[in-house]
Amino acid sequence: MTKARENGEIRPTLPSAAPRVRLWASGEEGPLECQEPAPVILIGGRRDCNLTLPHPDVSKIHTAIVNTGRAVLVCDLCSRTGTFVNDQLVQRGLLRPGDSLRVGPVEVGVEITGGSDQPTAAPTSPLVLEYAGEQTEVTDHATVIGRRNTADVIVDTPDVSLAHALIFTLDGRPAICDLGSRSGTLVNGERIDELSWLADGDEVEIGGETLTVHWAAPEEPAADAAVAVQAAQFSGSLASGVAAGLPAGSLAELEQTIAAVHAQISVARARIDERSRAVEQREAALAQQMEELAARQEALEEAEATIQERASRTEAAERAADEKLKAAAQREAAIVGRQSELDTAQAALAAQQQGLAEATEACCRREEELNRNAADLEARMGQLVEQEHALHQEREALVAAQGELDELQALLDGREGELLAREQLIASRAEQEAAVAKRLEEFKRALSEAGTLFAAVGSAGTPAAATSRPAAAAAGRDESETADDELPAPVVDEPLFSATASGPPPDWPPELRQRFRVLRRMSKLSDEELMAQVWEDRARLLQAHEPAKQPPAGKKKRRLWGN
Repeated sequence: MTKARENGEIRPTLPSAAPRVRLWASGEEGPLECQEPAPVILIGGRRDCNLTLPHPDVSKIHTAIVNTGRAVLVCDLCSRTGTFVNDQLVQRGLLRPGDSLRVGPVEVGVEITGGSDQPTAAPTSPLVLEYAGEQTEVTDHATVIGRRNTADVIVDTPDVSLAHALIFTLDGRPAICDLGSRSGTLVNGERIDELSWLADGDEVEIGGETLTVHWAAPEEPAADAAVAVQAAQFSGSLASGVAAGLPAGSLAELEQTIAAVHAQISVARARIDERSRAVEQREAALAQQMEELAARQEALEEAEATIQERASRTEAAERAADEKLKAAAQREAAIVGRQSELDTAQAALAAQQQGLAEATEACCRREEELNRNAADLEARMGQLVEQEHALHQEREALVAAQGELDELQALLDGREGELLAREQLIASRAEQEAAVAKRLEEFKRALSEAGTLFAAVGSAGTPAAATSRPAAAAAGRDESETADDELPAPVVDEPLFSATASGPPPDWPPELRQRFRVLRRMSKLSDEELMAQVWEDRARLLQAHEPAKQPPAGKKKRRLWGN
């Protein structure tokens, strides 16, 4: 158990006259605020900090605000991005009302109320930490102990956190604060929660390492004299109050004053006891030092006897040394000979080193050339990648074009089939037209012969007319009536199918010509209008019966090379 707890003292708290600190900042979820009457206020990204700043550039425990009861200090806890007061980077410093505070990149508002008009951070008594045979004097009120090399006291073991503990003075007395470390902080073998008083001779264990505290409490006026003065003042006031006949309210105030004096007496006695124990410890330390001095005196006497003995041995050693000098002279001559050999070897080594330097320089030049070649290769590789991408796009375009060509090929195949069918139809129609033309020629010749025959009969008289007259007389008709009833012979002035006749052209199919003749009998339109109507009807009929454009069965798509 710590000496402070042995004396019945509780956990360190701020005195009533200490300044009050309020902190605030802006967070992602809203404003953040901290107003706790605690000696140490931790600021960082960890959730258990008094003011949590969830920012990636804020360390888990970044900054500590230390209230010493007389002043407010700011102490950077070995953070990555630092702590700034009035835009100045600080490790530790005094924080006054109106100063601006920045924790890494985050602005923190500070309000300090109460306390002294002229705060001071000077220690009231020197504090020394002894660790690994070295002593560190704590000149400031805030000292960081941790594993990071920027800590004030570096304890480099795996169980020590980067910023492990903080030692400061509270109302003139040293105290220690654990900064939420993994392995914790022990004072005289007892684990502390957060804060604990320190006294002279206390042992602080951090990560398996022990630090010893040396602190001399400041001397104060004798408590007995102060108590005697207060008792005398109290007696005089009590006597004057009784003589003046004070009321009951004044007596209650006197009782409170008496209780306060008793409390001060108890505190003074506790301090006297503590000082007595400190004096006893110092006396024990002095006695131990006297014993150490006596032991050192005996050691000195033994050392003197040892020196005399060594002096006699030295004389014998000097004689042996003379003999060794002679042998050394001989060895020196041999060394000179070997030195010349070494010089020759050194010259050869220098030549080899020069050759090695030249080879190294050549290697460096070769390495630079290879680096340049590698850069060129990387550039070419980038160009090849771009070309490959362009080729891939062209290949895709060619695939799309091949698809279109396949569709066109299928369409052409369909049209080719239609053309073949139409050619066959045209060939059959041509044969029919040839047969019709042949029959028409025969019919024309027959008509021509008939016309010639009728013309000859009409001009010269025919046997048929002569034989008809007697038949008419026998029938009781006269010759004139018979002549009137006779039909004249047909006169063929021009051929039936002349080249000047109007109508469709001779290359029209028979069905169109037949359609034209039918319309010509039924309509009063001109030949040109009738031919235009027949041609429009033909185009409409072909469009209505045109077959769907589908690729022929069994036709496979052509594929490009490389797909």
